[in-house]
Amino acid sequence: RGIGWIEDPSNASPAFERTRLRAARAELDALGLTGAMLGLSARRLQQVRAALERWVADVLDPAAGTVEIHACGFFAIDLPRLRALPQEIAARVLARTVAAAGGSAGPVPLAGLEAIALDLLFGPPAGAWTLARAKLTATPERLLVEREPGREPLPVLSLGAGDRALWDGRFRVAAGAGLEASVEVRALGVDGLREVRALAEIARGIPVGSLRALPGFWRGERLLGVPALAVWTDQAARSELSATFTACREAAPGP
Repeated sequence: RGIGWIEDPSNASPAFERTRLRAARAELDALGLTGAMLGLSARRLQQVRAALERWVADVLDPAAGTVEIHACGFFAIDLPRLRALPQEIAARVLARTVAAAGGSAGPVPLAGLEAIALDLLFGPPAGAWTLARAKLTATPERLLVEREPGREPLPVLSLGAGDRALWDGRFRVAAGAGLEASVEVRALGVDGLREVRALAEIARGIPVGSLRALPGFWRGERLLGVPALAVWTDQAARSELSATFTACREAAPGP
């Protein structure tokens, strides 16, 4: 079409990483940092990562006895067993539990995670920390990882028949096709907890903060049920509503 060649000036600008890499390619090749060698290193690192993640998955398996995954959205970790693990594995276990208990959409901040891991593994046998919307509380024998209270308001959402959603980044909630009228999903809070304690003996052994942060199904001011506690005041809703802690879904056996 008679259009002359145009050279993009950004291709020669050192402000861009691609340009700097092209300029350094001869020197990198001379040092053995070729594309093939970098690809081999990446594959090896991928293999190492897969092995580490397999180890972490084994530690997180409830059958191993190190980490208890509770349907109410928290983790109870055997602290002496955690301390016996290599530092890298312990830190990865902490990252997975903090992410699930906090339900934060972003990654767990690495600097904060490493600082807490060092405290837990080599510091005093008790303490408390917060990270990525999760609260960690340690005693000499146990580390509790749960949703941090008061950091931000817990969500309120409406579910109609057939709807599914992720509540607070932690619980998969769903309404069956037979649900007659929409329901509201919101945290139990103080009032809901008072009602639940009158109905469920199981609630007495669960941390108060985790109980208050549980999702309940409401219609107006009436609490219909709390699936995590198997508490229902409306038996018709029981067969139509569900709420499952995401970590419990991942740990469930089967396909």
